[in-house]
Amino acid sequence: MAAKTHQKTKKIPKEVTEPKSVVPTPEFKRVTKQYLENLVRDSEFEEDSGEVAAYIPELGTALKEKTGVSVCYTDNPNPIAAGDCFRDERARPFGEADQANRLDDDMFTIQSISKVFALLYVLDCRGEEYVFKRINKEPTGDPFNADPKTTKSKGGEKRIPYNPMINVGAIFITSLFPDVVPDKDVHEEVIDAERGIISVPNDSAIYRMSTLAIRKIENEGVSDTVKKKLKDFHRDEIDRERSVGKQKAASNYYMTRSELEKRLRPKLSAEEQEEYLEKLLDYCNDGKFKMFMDFVRRMCNDESMIVDQAVWDSESATGHNNRALAWRMHADKIFFTKKGKRRDAYQEVNFIEDVLSTYFRQCSILVHSNHLAHAAAIIAGGGRYPGKEASPFKYGNVNERLLSSVVSIMSNCGLYDGSGEFAYSIGLPGKSGVGGGIMCVVPGIAGIAVFSPALDPKGNSARGLHMLAKISEEFGYNIFNRSRKLGFNLKMGDSLDKLLHEVKNNYDPSMDAKPADYIPELGANKASTTSIAICVPGQPIISRYSEEDHSQTFSLQSIANLFGLLYVLQRKSEGMVFEYVGKEPSGGSFNEMKWDPTGLPFNPMINAGAIAIASMIPDNYSDEGRNFNRDYSWETTNFYPKGRRIWDGVDDHDGKTPDYKKDSWKRQIKRHEKRVEIIDQLLFINPFLEFVRGLCGDSMDKKIQVDWDLFLSERKTGHKNRSLAWQMNDNKFFDKILARHETYDVRDREDGVIEDILDVYFQMCSIKVSVRHLAHFAGVLANGGKALREEVNQDLGKAPKEEKDQEDKISNQLLTPREVAIATSMMSTSGLYDESGEFAYNVGIPSKSGVSGGIVGVVPGKLGIAVYSPVVDKKGNSCRGMELLREISELEGLSIFR
Repeated sequence: MAAKTHQKTKKIPKEVTEPKSVVPTPEFKRVTKQYLENLVRDSEFEEDSGEVAAYIPELGTALKEKTGVSVCYTDNPNPIAAGDCFRDERARPFGEADQANRLDDDMFTIQSISKVFALLYVLDCRGEEYVFKRINKEPTGDPFNADPKTTKSKGGEKRIPYNPMINVGAIFITSLFPDVVPDKDVHEEVIDAERGIISVPNDSAIYRMSTLAIRKIENEGVSDTVKKKLKDFHRDEIDRERSVGKQKAASNYYMTRSELEKRLRPKLSAEEQEEYLEKLLDYCNDGKFKMFMDFVRRMCNDESMIVDQAVWDSESATGHNNRALAWRMHADKIFFTKKGKRRDAYQEVNFIEDVLSTYFRQCSILVHSNHLAHAAAIIAGGGRYPGKEASPFKYGNVNERLLSSVVSIMSNCGLYDGSGEFAYSIGLPGKSGVGGGIMCVVPGIAGIAVFSPALDPKGNSARGLHMLAKISEEFGYNIFNRSRKLGFNLKMGDSLDKLLHEVKNNYDPSMDAKPADYIPELGANKASTTSIAICVPGQPIISRYSEEDHSQTFSLQSIANLFGLLYVLQRKSEGMVFEYVGKEPSGGSFNEMKWDPTGLPFNPMINAGAIAIASMIPDNYSDEGRNFNRDYSWETTNFYPKGRRIWDGVDDHDGKTPDYKKDSWKRQIKRHEKRVEIIDQLLFINPFLEFVRGLCGDSMDKKIQVDWDLFLSERKTGHKNRSLAWQMNDNKFFDKILARHETYDVRDREDGVIEDILDVYFQMCSIKVSVRHLAHFAGVLANGGKALREEVNQDLGKAPKEEKDQEDKISNQLLTPREVAIATSMMSTSGLYDESGEFAYNVGIPSKSGVSGGIVGVVPGKLGIAVYSPVVDKKGNSCRGMELLREISELEGLSIFR
């Protein structure tokens, strides 16, 4: 039985003004032509490695030394460019493959960058709901041409591609290209019928019987007899439809193939009918692509763009891997089909080849870097031509919000299994192609395109990556560390209270959602608990709780992974840390046993990567590291049993305590002593605990503690984490890390070291915090790593002078800007595990979740936010917490991709 669907929160009245689009302002540095020319020259010396994509023979003829870069700002339609960035007037004619003229030609084929254009085109024609009903938004962690990786749809009935940026997803998107673009003159029932059967053109597609189609067929060798019969047929059919009021104009006449065959039968012989239908099918397929091509021309501001015929032929002749992908998808029933319709084998082959022909053709469109920069500027500017109010989108389905969501997909999936590294190193949403181009979006600011055909091992332009890294660093375009001077309206008034009330009481998670009871201590949490805190640097922290939850604390769980990463980055070199853990989204669950191609954990946000980070936290694994700076008090925690206090003589002076109570106390004491024995043998992580307190504004109060009951519960039930650790140990993973600790010999205690590492990890996960603590931490990240000056709730008034004096003693720079950028990029690509892409698409706030129900989010340069609600979905993320963040992001325009 399908799970109960989510009941969305009713929108609260928008008491705030809609956020305005961000346009380039003087505080953003702008590139100059001289800078770009110097950058092109430098890249020729800095990055000379890489090979052209010779597996497509026609691409293998590209000249490695070609290098170009273009930047188009949202308020100026003229790109600033340098190098090989535009088509020379002496260049070869479009579509002609002439090697002799390539020296003068700055054109290259768009290849996989076309996936962005195809997605936007289909969204414009079909609408968001129609498209993303059958394709997901999650990164896969696999190369662009990997075997089909599909996931079940929300209803659990269909298998759908992971995202539209990999080949599997792009082929599916191509299959959605409409034969007839819906417009206001077409009856709604015709549109619905066309949508339902779009991908079966060989037996039931709807054809458009227009005068243009008739001329096309007449000019392609149809006999005079057939021409006369067709003219009579079309005239009779159009007159008939007009007479019954089903058609408004002769140019708009639609008919399915089966109906067309039935009506043609009295007019044409079987041979004549087959000839006609074949020509008509060719026209429809050609028209399907031409409508897409017109869209690309509008985006690139060039009506003369065309396909490189030689590359198209080369792609078609060698694209067998894509054929294999398409047939596997067809076997999984991924393509749209009309129920009840059957095709023979010949028709099935034609269907797949028609889809692939359109896909190969779209990848073979010739562009230069100015084209791509202009298109990226349209996306960056919210769907408007640079410097204008006009839009290239014709059907009203694409708006600024949807474009920002598409940009999130580019950020998480645009460079395939190099997307995490790209976000980590460069911090720009981008899309690459094996032709050597990369198109990037700086939301609200500019579009950037680079070109150089020599590729790195993951299929991305080596020189292009070098140039983008330089531009991002020099001009501060990294979206994960960029200042945002936007207002914030949901302050301490009724709006935030109303939002919290609406989400808590009106949003029902699915029936499968519940607290994470596989850890017994977490399963006991009250499901209705909901809280939120917001920290705007320089202002008091705003916090709101449901009525009974004012003192609610919860364990960090996987949010500790973020603190762990920052802790080791401060104490080890960045290179050393990422020598043992990757940077890519895994495409799997948080506890999946999966490794990247080099054998490392995919990233520090999933359990395997967090365990690797945990192994780097202690300075010493010898016995000297134990019982060091012990920081726990049995009497002040729930770990100390009531029976022990009574047995010590508090309540038993009169000797009237029943024996059964004494026996119960003895059992409690025995369990207590066993727990003490375990804790006394632990390798404590007090320096890490102090680090967490410092980032959460708790250095003086020390309210942040390890929950020892929860720690023991985790220790007792954490068998999947043990499995991960032992698998890593089997690959000699920890030997390499611990060999750096000169005081510890791994061979001395090979069995014990795994439990030591897991004890560190379980302690990290068992640290208890409040939403105010996490909001403070997120505020530090939003503030570029600088300590906050306003740390008290405004309900308590201004901080006393002695507290401010104490605060001034804190180091101003708690984290470096580089550490902040690393953290936020990892949060965006991997912070919600295999729901990170969906969250980025809907919310756009870099965030990290934990199975306890907490989520911490950061809008760099603007604010930090924390939410808590213990009911989590199957992927381990708080249901109400995600809904709260979605609502606030939409109301305030907080998406970093916007």
